Amino acid sequence: ADALTKNSDWQILDTLALAQFKNEKKAEALATQTKAVEKVKTDKNAPPEFIKELEGRLDMYKKAQE
Repeated sequence: ADALTKNSDWQILDTLALAQFKNEKKAEALATQTKAVEKVKTDKNAPPEFIKELEGRLDMYKKAQE
């Protein structure tokens, strides 16, 4: 799905990052979630609570890297 959208859908990126994280691919999850957060912040239709949710997961992935 991510390949089909060419990394343009923040929802797909967010889901992919979670799957990567749960499969112990923490560095990949961090990179993917970073893209998701960048994309959601440019989406004028994204509700603010979604932005906070994605940023929260990004923080979780960063902490897992430490």
